Amino acid sequence: MENLKKKSIVHILIYTVLIILISTGRLYGAQQESKLSFEQLELQADSLWIEKSFIQLQSTISKMMELSNANANTEQKITTLLHLHEYEAYYTLDNDKSLEYILEAVLLADGDIYSLSRLKVRSRLIYFHQNTTQNETLVLGTLNEMKSINAVIQSTFYDFVIRQWQAHFIGLSRAFNQTVSELDVDKSISTLKETLIYFSKDNKDQIYYYQQARRIVIGFFSDKFGFDKSQEYIKELGEISWRLKSPLTKISNLIFEGGCYRQFGKHELIISRYNDQVHLLENGNQGLTRVYYGMLAEAYTQTGDFKSALAANEQKYFYGIQVNAMAFENKMEVIKSENAALELKLKNQSLKNQNLYFIIASGIFLAGLLCIFFLFNRLRIKNRIITEQKNSLREIDASKNKLFAILAHDLRAPINSFNNISQKIKFLASKKDWDRIDDMFSQIAQNTSNLDSALRNILPWMSTQIRNPKLTKTKTVLKDLIDLSMDEMSITAQYKEIIMINQCDHTHVAHVDVESMRIVLRNLLSNAIKYSNEGGEISVQSINKKNSVELRIVDEGVGMSQELKHRIFMDYVSADGTSGEKGYGLGLVLAKDLVISNGGAIDVISEKSKGTTVVMNLQRDGQLHNRS
Repeated sequence: MENLKKKSIVHILIYTVLIILISTGRLYGAQQESKLSFEQLELQADSLWIEKSFIQLQSTISKMMELSNANANTEQKITTLLHLHEYEAYYTLDNDKSLEYILEAVLLADGDIYSLSRLKVRSRLIYFHQNTTQNETLVLGTLNEMKSINAVIQSTFYDFVIRQWQAHFIGLSRAFNQTVSELDVDKSISTLKETLIYFSKDNKDQIYYYQQARRIVIGFFSDKFGFDKSQEYIKELGEISWRLKSPLTKISNLIFEGGCYRQFGKHELIISRYNDQVHLLENGNQGLTRVYYGMLAEAYTQTGDFKSALAANEQKYFYGIQVNAMAFENKMEVIKSENAALELKLKNQSLKNQNLYFIIASGIFLAGLLCIFFLFNRLRIKNRIITEQKNSLREIDASKNKLFAILAHDLRAPINSFNNISQKIKFLASKKDWDRIDDMFSQIAQNTSNLDSALRNILPWMSTQIRNPKLTKTKTVLKDLIDLSMDEMSITAQYKEIIMINQCDHTHVAHVDVESMRIVLRNLLSNAIKYSNEGGEISVQSINKKNSVELRIVDEGVGMSQELKHRIFMDYVSADGTSGEKGYGLGLVLAKDLVISNGGAIDVISEKSKGTTVVMNLQRDGQLHNRS
């Protein structure tokens, strides 16, 4: 009997060990199957650039960073940082983050004074400063750093790179009609001829600088090489561009090609190339497309086709707006990706827990009731954490949807302004009233500036709210806040010749979140303009109360019925404006939500045909009792 017990215990121990070994083997095998080498991940990233699969690209770059950190490999980390730099510069259009990544790469590379990476990252930094910051001091300072570093490393390859950059800057000076000595021009041409022979097509870096040399020739020195030779180089650019794994290469080459034709006065070729490559332009990088439409407008003007020049200029301004819109859209895609990654992480954690529980279950035979109690307690804690994280995700998603609605509403007014300007430009073009068309372009520039300013303020605030939906309240001078909001709505008011008057006392302050209150004020001023007659007047007044400040937005417009007045803060209701303006009924509902979030109250006083007064009570220090 005793021997039987001993055998049973031995069998249980053997089975337990086998189960643990099998489980550990399953975990290790799963990890090995999902593991790729750094070189394979880099090839995958290059392929995803071509396919424009940017969300997958972000995931692949993250894996590259994890692997380079695990390997403690500095060169791999520098390579990953350069990928992150390009991702932020060309996809999310976040220039600050892009600069942050490449500067981090510079610091890493400088850990070894003989590393070629020191020269590689600085050459990329020159390209960034030249095209993004456009700061000549930073460009030339970085180039001088490359010269000093190469005096120590003595790389023949980067000696040619440095000389090629110098030729590039001489070419840029010529393109902008700056004074350049013939000696510098001759040196540049000599350098370009040497680099065209030196740089081969053996690897990615060689191809990159070989292409750059061709671009400099056709873009800035084609008059020195002749039209036929420049045409030969243009053809070669098209043949090698596919080897550079970048979605921007073809459209960039098209811009340099246009520069060549402009130097020879062959504006009809720029127009012809546009007709051939219109699909490429419309599906390419928005910023580069905007540059090409500017060149196309100039070509149409030179050929006397002013109608087409006007249309090209409209496209130029359209893509300028698209750059900002795409930046916001890409930011939202990144946020969605991060949310999806968090959900995936929770699922993976759950799967890992299952394996862990499987192993622990094997030890239950030996541990008894104490282990069961311990396991149950851990499981309860983990489930509570997972539930809390899921609830947090739901709150973030609800906040994100509300913020999307705010952005959609705030963008409607400037987009309608652009539509009105476009219609006026078409009418004036048919009358050939070029002087007034010039005035319209000034209004476009002002409206674009206002839209850009609004986006610059609202996008960071929205991003913060999605991650942490809490308002940041500060003591704010109301008169200054009203001035800022009236400036943003000035173009819309001008179309109806409406006068806006800020009658707020400069000593009146409110304790509010500035960005959310700017959204409220833009919506309320937009409504006042919408329902005012042409030539009307809108005023904003402030009155100090005991513990609050009352803000009144008064218009002389069409007013509203008592039935409508009782519905506007509860339903998405909307009526056409006095000039036929359309709406979605979002404005006042969102305004009320944001005012209440700020601890305030909002109400409306209105009578049919006698105008409307919107009354807001905002707290100065303490809390208010909100009116329903």
